[in-house]
Amino acid sequence: MRREEVVPALEAALKPLLEEAGFTRDGDRWRSRRGDASRSLSFATSGSMALVCAEIAFGPAQPLLRSAPRELDLRSGTIPASELFQLHLHRSVDHSGQMGMPEGLFWDFEKLPTETLAAAVANTFRTHVLPFFEDTSTVEAALLEVEREGRHGDCGPESRYEPRINKFALAAWNKSMGDPKRALEVVAKGLAIQHPTEPWPGFRDWISKP
Repeated sequence: MRREEVVPALEAALKPLLEEAGFTRDGDRWRSRRGDASRSLSFATSGSMALVCAEIAFGPAQPLLRSAPRELDLRSGTIPASELFQLHLHRSVDHSGQMGMPEGLFWDFEKLPTETLAAAVANTFRTHVLPFFEDTSTVEAALLEVEREGRHGDCGPESRYEPRINKFALAAWNKSMGDPKRALEVVAKGLAIQHPTEPWPGFRDWISKP
């Protein structure tokens, strides 16, 4: 399967499932809303792997994030600055459970027939991505996932879905919800384990302003 064929093939396979779940096409992403939660899904490739990125953002934090100084790059790894959670998938997840996520087939588009790859991605969307969207689309459920996080910013072994977390968005969210003390606690943890390319000192100075 050629690289340029991957995204169209996956979109064609998942379009009925996405539309049934209430997603609509918005540029290069599929989006839906539930209350304050904005859910998005996109397809890409990396090396020889097909990728699915499923993300959730929450409305109250968006105006504050948009007001950040331009020199602050608030992306966190693969997670856009506006998003709180991200599933970054390159292999099948056949079941979501509290005891871990049994993982299956790697989505190697150079080796897999188109039909096999599309079926594997569609099945993971049904069994893992959709439940993630449903179970973390409220403030209470999202906070529960955050509380189960591991030391390095991703959710730990108690997390059902193990999403990546954008700590910049988490701090902005806490401040937007009227909890600046919790926002600064997030910043303190970020400063303790910061990646050299992440602008935690500048973010601290900005988010600390009244």
